Amino acid sequence: STQILVKQEAIFCLEPEGDTPWRKSLSDSITFGCIPVLFSERTDDVAPWHWGHWKQQGRVFIDRDEYIKGKIDLHQLLSSIPDKLLQLMRLTIHHF
Repeated sequence: STQILVKQEAIFCLEPEGDTPWRKSLSDSITFGCIPVLFSERTDDVAPWHWGHWKQQGRVFIDRDEYIKGKIDLHQLLSSIPDKLLQLMRLTIHHF
């Protein structure tokens, strides 16, 4: 599908909270090596058995309320992540 191709080529995949905290899109992002960008503490807290110790290096967490209030420039924030850290994040996702 087109969505899978996009995830394979993207660096970041935005994962807003859906009807439930766990979204299939989140597992698709991880499977295809796309760093998930989470906006919900509920989603961030889902499946601790899956994330384990690598969670901090395998996703970006954005405070939803601050983002909605316009206090976070998502493009600026994501583009400011150093290449070395991006490589570590992608390697972490690939490994798990």
